[in-house]
Amino acid sequence: MSQVTNPTQPLSAIPNAFGGLIIQGSPNSPNRINGSIGSDEINLGSANDEAAGLGGDDIIFGLDGDDNLRGGEGNDLLFGGEGNDNVQGGSGNDIVYAGKGNDVVLGGDGNNLLLGNQGADTVIGGDNSDTVFGGKDGDLIVGGAGDDILSGDRGNDLLEGGTGNDLLLGGEGNDTLRGGEGNDIAYGGKGSDFIEGGA
Repeated sequence: MSQVTNPTQPLSAIPNAFGGLIIQGSPNSPNRINGSIGSDEINLGSANDEAAGLGGDDIIFGLDGDDNLRGGEGNDLLFGGEGNDNVQGGSGNDIVYAGKGNDVVLGGDGNNLLLGNQGADTVIGGDNSDTVFGGKDGDLIVGGAGDDILSGDRGNDLLEGGTGNDLLLGGEGNDTLRGGEGNDIAYGGKGSDFIEGGA
C-alpha cells in the first residue's frame, strides 16, 4: 500500500456517504495528502502535489503542477491535470486520465483504462488486460501482461504489446508497433509505420 511521506494538513476533510472523506488540499501550496481506508475524493491545487488514495474506490484530481498520484487499492479514478505527472493506479480496475504534459502512467494490477492525452507520455499497462490511448504527441505505450488494446492516436508513437494477445493501433504519425509474445493484431494507420510481430 503506497503512502505519502510527511503528509500535510488539508484545508478540510468532510465525511462522505461511502465511508471515506472529501478532502480539499491547499489551492496554491504543495500538498502531501493520504486518503483513508474508505472511498475518498481528494482535490489538490496548482502546486506540485502528492496524494495517495490508499483503500477504497478513490477519485483524485491533480489539477496544475507536476503531481505524484497513487490510487492504491480499489477501483480508482485519477486525473493528472496539467503538468508533468506521475500517476500510479495500483491494484483494482482503474481509470487514469493523465491530462496535459509529459506524463508517466503505471496501471498496476487490474483491467485498467489509461489515457495519456496531450504531451509525450509513457503509459505502462500492467499485469492484466488494459486499454491504453496515447493521445496527442509521440508516446511510449507498453501493454505488459494480459490481452491489451493499445492505441497511439496522433504523433510518432512506440507501442509494445508485451505478453498476451494484443491489439495495436498506431493511428496517425510514423509509428513503431511491436507485438511481443502472443497472437497479436497490429494496424499501423496513417504515416510510415514499422511493425514487428515478435514471438
